[in-house]
Amino acid sequence: MDSIRAFAKKYSLSKRESEILKLLITGTDVSGEYISSEFGISPNTARIHIKNMNIKFGTRSKGQMLQKFIREMVVG
Repeated sequence: MDSIRAFAKKYSLSKRESEILKLLITGTDVSGEYISSEFGISPNTARIHIKNMNIKFGTRSKGQMLQKFIREMVVG
């Protein structure tokens, strides 16, 4: 999981955003409802975290976030 930490640091993710990224990378359901129940936050707050991550990564979707991670951290 060092690559996840490095990626999160590179893009200045918050602790919660890093936790959401880990869920995404490990293939866990990352719907707003799942994230809200997993972390005890509202679905709206979960959506805001995803939106902020997209802004930081320059992406438009969770799929694009995953592709960016793979391109930068796996493929190199």
